Amino acid sequence: MMAEVLALLYTAGLASSLVIVCVLLLRAQLRHLFGPAVAYAAWFTVPVALLALLMPAASDAVLPARNPIFASADDLIVSVTTSTSGIASGLFTIWLGGALLCAAVLLLRQLQFVRSLGALRVDEGLAYTPRTAVGPVVVGLIRPLIVLPADFYSRYTPDEQALILAHERMHLRRGDLIANAVWSAIRCLLWFNPLTHLATGRYRFDQELACDANTLKDPGRSRKTYATAMLKTLLPDSSAPVSSSWQASHPLQQRLLGLKASPLSAPRRILGHVLVGLLLGLLGYGAWGVQPAAAYRLATQQPAAAMCPLEAKKLAVDGRARRSAPQPF
Repeated sequence: MMAEVLALLYTAGLASSLVIVCVLLLRAQLRHLFGPAVAYAAWFTVPVALLALLMPAASDAVLPARNPIFASADDLIVSVTTSTSGIASGLFTIWLGGALLCAAVLLLRQLQFVRSLGALRVDEGLAYTPRTAVGPVVVGLIRPLIVLPADFYSRYTPDEQALILAHERMHLRRGDLIANAVWSAIRCLLWFNPLTHLATGRYRFDQELACDANTLKDPGRSRKTYATAMLKTLLPDSSAPVSSSWQASHPLQQRLLGLKASPLSAPRRILGHVLVGLLLGLLGYGAWGVQPAAAYRLATQQPAAAMCPLEAKKLAVDGRARRSAPQPF
């Protein structure tokens, strides 16, 4: 069982790397052609591809051709984990320890940020912190709150206040905090893949640009007022995994330049979402085709339920070795 998990993790690491690289290469062009919301939606290909690895295959006939990179990875995992009985358990222990450590670090960041807010006062659905160097921010997962600084009503004009609240409520409406929690879970499970950590900043930046664009869809909202509110909120990065600050570590210049861009037409935005939907389907289908369980079945020509997947794959490897061995006279 541990070796099967290792094979799945190895395949998930390869698949996630390929998908993240694709998104990193495409995000700027998607944002330019179809808007920030489409570029942000492209990041959902990562969890979709990982979920596709876990889906059972219906039949060999509908699976795409096996990629030699993934096939070689299967053979490597099988040979390493079955050559010595202690290797599989040792590698599994290392992975589990790394996942727990990564989860502990992210949880500690979240708790430290929540503690930095101080004693919150909740009034009419909004939370107020006694500090001025914190917020505006949405924090929490089960019961999310919009947290405002102590000087919110004196620092910002009424129009700026309305735009800031609209931005934070847009995060809640879009489910961005849930998406951040899912991304944090991916980072923990695939902690050994550096791309999941390096891409976090780009993912959060695209999320903020998409929220800016959605907030300013209403023609009655002033982009100049929105930019002024940003300039009044130069705060240090919270680094909280499940939060969304009005102004965190995102490059301010790029966000301000994004406000200058002309709004795109609805058909163009719809076309962008359709293309991202196709990308989701193609990458998900490709990941489904290289899932470990399907690889074992294709290698042995036996139903997946007939035996342990690792056992089936090992039998196939052993069979190829016997056929290639020189025969005695």
